[in-house]
Amino acid sequence: MKKYITKAFLLTMILTGVVSCQKEEDRVFDKPVSERLSEQEKKLQDLLLSSEYGWKLVYNTSEGDFGSYTYLMRFKDSRNVEMVSDFTKNGSKPETTEYSIQQRATTSLVFTTRAKIHELSDPINSPYAAGKGYYGEYQFGYYGNTESTIDFRSPKQDQKVTFVKATKEDWDTFSQNYTMVEKMNSISEPYFRVLEIESGGTKESIDFNNYGVVRLIELANNNLIKEEVFGLAYNPKGIVLSPPMDVKGQKISSFIYDASTNAFIGKEGDVKVSIKYSKNPAVWTDMSYKKLLPVPGNVVGSTFTFRTANNLQLFGSSITSELLKQEIAAMGKDAAGQYNVSFIDFTFNANIGLPVNANYVEYTYKGKKYLYFFSFVDMKDRVKIVPIQWNNSSAVPNEIKNLNTLILGEDVYFRLEPNKIQYTNPVLTFISTKAPISFPTWDTSVPNKVF
Repeated sequence: MKKYITKAFLLTMILTGVVSCQKEEDRVFDKPVSERLSEQEKKLQDLLLSSEYGWKLVYNTSEGDFGSYTYLMRFKDSRNVEMVSDFTKNGSKPETTEYSIQQRATTSLVFTTRAKIHELSDPINSPYAAGKGYYGEYQFGYYGNTESTIDFRSPKQDQKVTFVKATKEDWDTFSQNYTMVEKMNSISEPYFRVLEIESGGTKESIDFNNYGVVRLIELANNNLIKEEVFGLAYNPKGIVLSPPMDVKGQKISSFIYDASTNAFIGKEGDVKVSIKYSKNPAVWTDMSYKKLLPVPGNVVGSTFTFRTANNLQLFGSSITSELLKQEIAAMGKDAAGQYNVSFIDFTFNANIGLPVNANYVEYTYKGKKYLYFFSFVDMKDRVKIVPIQWNNSSAVPNEIKNLNTLILGEDVYFRLEPNKIQYTNPVLTFISTKAPISFPTWDTSVPNKVF
């Protein structure tokens, strides 16, 4: 009995404490919790509606992974929001969807029906691992505001998300954001990209990779700039880098597009940095091509394959250039939804009775195979393609001949990738100087290959 009396006494004390705490909390805050939460919801609602031209969000979903995407949002009433985005070319067309203010971990803005901002969370839009999207979110916890900003955090990635008051000019010029995207990722310009740095009468160049599928650039062969990876955000005049690029003591983040040079130019102090296209890299140290030359010790008949099947990851790789993806897509798919160009297979040092240094590429198109024979000249960092002939040229479709010209119409660089793709086979990337074409291949001549 004593045990039960003790438990009852403890329970009474706990309940008394809870009531006491609740009363104490009410005395401290002077209002019940439910009323305070309701006021927070109203405050956020009023903030969203207070800006005549709505709010601008430059959304970096995960630092260092994707770069930034810009949204304009005009909250029309307590339910409807008009939105544009620079995620796609058609994103500047306004769409009206729904939102609400909800209590989650904190007072939160939630986009409740499909909107442009859902593009970044859609698993269909996955630049890296399938089904992961761009780590985007459509619920943001409210944490404060200033006169011109509203501060949120994304609950899953815990990223700071800041809404800034938009202007009429933001809306009027928004479509130019994607114009800048296209200038930075042109499929009519050379593949290679360089940073040209001018300071104190000297000029230096650094190669960089522009990952068009995401908004990132990565410097290569670099001993001038501390950081290597920079996120991009586009605006009507050019791009903004994050973090700023520290060059010779000057921090440069804003780069303006210059039509006369087709370059993005940033200036600070006596330092000028230009982001340019280039037919050849500033420095090329990968000598993988030497293993393909017809010299003693090299493999006779070494083979490399590029495949487009949906269950394979070469075609969808970020290494595969947008131009090649477009060319293959334009050549159609079969009834099963697979691309008509299913294989591009290379064989080097082919011992098949053709002239010395003969190699060939075999295109599989609509189930038929088309062979093109070529040789090459060692250019000390790449090879110059020397045409030999098509096997039965009259039977080769023009679209295959055109594709072959884009790939093998001039010089080719070869890059051995540090990482594997899907299988354990080494990955060798082909890069054309004829057109901005690049694509990874599996080395299928290695012993104990998996693929």
